[in-house]
Amino acid sequence: MQRAVDVEASLTKMSNDLQETIEELNVTHERALDTSSSNSLGQVVRTFNEHLTTLLWLETTSQKIESELETVGRGFQQIGM
Repeated sequence: MQRAVDVEASLTKMSNDLQETIEELNVTHERALDTSSSNSLGQVVRTFNEHLTTLLWLETTSQKIESELETVGRGFQQIGM
C-alpha cells in the first residue's frame, strides 16, 4: 500500500514538473515570436522563418523543373534526338 502511495506522489511531482516546463517553453516561445521593435530576437526568428519558407519553395520548384526536364529528355531520346 505504501508503495502505491509513493508511486502516486512521484507521478504527481513528475506531472507538476512537466507542467512547469511546458509553461516555461510556452513563455520562451512567445518571447521569441514577439516581433515588436524592442525584441530583435523575435525579428530575427521571423526573418529566418520567412527565408526557410522561401528556400523550401525554391527546392520544391526546382525539383518539379528537374522532373519535367528529365521527362523532356526521355522524350527526345525516344524520337532519336
